[in-house]
Amino acid sequence: MEPFTCQFAVGQDGVACSAVWWVGTAKNKPDLYIAVRSLSGELKATVHAPHPPHAGWFRKFGFDMKAASPVSQQAKRDGGPHKVQWTGCELAPNVTLEYRVIIRGASLEEVGEPVDRHVMLLPVPSINEYVEVDVILGPKGATRGHPRERDGETYLLSEGRLSDDRRIWIVHIVRPIKPKEVIPAPIEPNRIGSRAHLDPNADLSSGGLRAIALGEQSDGSLAFWDLKASWRPTEGHRS
Repeated sequence: MEPFTCQFAVGQDGVACSAVWWVGTAKNKPDLYIAVRSLSGELKATVHAPHPPHAGWFRKFGFDMKAASPVSQQAKRDGGPHKVQWTGCELAPNVTLEYRVIIRGASLEEVGEPVDRHVMLLPVPSINEYVEVDVILGPKGATRGHPRERDGETYLLSEGRLSDDRRIWIVHIVRPIKPKEVIPAPIEPNRIGSRAHLDPNADLSSGGLRAIALGEQSDGSLAFWDLKASWRPTEGHRS
């Protein structure tokens, strides 16, 4: 069985206004990955389904063991390669929501980047909406249809299989932002703490910047927020 892959972003007319995301599987192991495409060789989340000689599930987000960039090397020295773990959200027997990617209309670039035909473009939400992409694992064997939300129209983006025949569904839905909904604000790289994984030699003074916020949710899924980032030099800095 060939590995499954899916690439997506929010955009239109061949132009992505968000980061480009990649979901993929291993060829000979039942592993499910997600990453920002440009960082997939350095930083990603992985679900390891049970396979001999491993009896249980293992889920981790962090830096690849072979990642060689200065940022990755420093991050691995600072607490090891694995940064976040989660349990998966059980939706039904043998069906778990693993990853959520949340992209707000307010977090899109005004001028996007052209992408190739392999990138599936999702609808552009309004300033008061967001797109949520859910990556769901299902049972082995035959399945019918795809999981759907109760409170909105759910569209199938892609589907495939792990190497052990478990079903993969990638679905998306556009939702309004609720008045009291807490969604992370845009990130300013120089204000996210001394333990932030940033390259001190990077030129952040020009060009569009994006960032991701992430964390395990109360339901057990792992959520990512695809955000705009801004560069505000500290006092005394001259660009």
